[in-house]
Amino acid sequence: MTHDFTITETVLCAEVRNGTPIHRNRKSHGLVFYPSGGCTFSFLDGRTVKAEANTVVYLPKGSDYNVTSKKGNTPCYAINFQIDFDGAFSPFCVRVKNHSGILQLFREADKYFMNAAAGYKMKCKSRLCEIISILQHEYSLGYVSGEKRDVIAPAVEKIHTCYTEESLKVSSLASLCGITPEYFRSIFGKVYGVSPSKYIENLRMSRGAELLSSGMYSVGETARMCGYEDAAYFSREFRKYKGMAPRDYVKQAELMKL
Repeated sequence: MTHDFTITETVLCAEVRNGTPIHRNRKSHGLVFYPSGGCTFSFLDGRTVKAEANTVVYLPKGSDYNVTSKKGNTPCYAINFQIDFDGAFSPFCVRVKNHSGILQLFREADKYFMNAAAGYKMKCKSRLCEIISILQHEYSLGYVSGEKRDVIAPAVEKIHTCYTEESLKVSSLASLCGITPEYFRSIFGKVYGVSPSKYIENLRMSRGAELLSSGMYSVGETARMCGYEDAAYFSREFRKYKGMAPRDYVKQAELMKL
């Protein structure tokens, strides 16, 4: 989290459902994200790393370890890569705050790698760089006590209940928690790694991607279901979020189903 390095190659980007339980002398560095469930990594040098839901595990190149899942094989997303730095690193596990954003980036890297269209390696590398930048940013925010998380819990519940239905203002969310908007923004940013407005936008865009991928809804219908009255505005924001227009995303999703 504190080293400056260059990623020279993305070796593999994949959704893993039946992982190998024994690893010896890893050929590359790896990041593994668990949206749910979790695993225990037991290294031959005696170190143990336990991964819970919404955590990212870093696995160093050259490491030896065994993997034990809590309940059978726990699905996860993995990106293996090479860097231009030969130093020795230690494995670690971090519970991510912006887990929806992290999950989306891992999924995109998996899709690009599997599709292998022109430029896919650069797209995979860009997603990996974004994941690492999010992890480094969250690392810089430091620890947030459970008490402070509890303070903003009413607002977070309100966001997840109403993010597609109404305009949620920071002032009203802060009022639910009995704190000032400035203090609410400060705690929220430290807990989730993004501003409240960005968090809500990410939820809407993630939901929009799910609806478009289903093939059941038009762009206009998807926009309205995600809380946008203006389909053109939704399309512009979706392009920023996904790097492509909604219709192009639908076409890509259809190709991935073939």
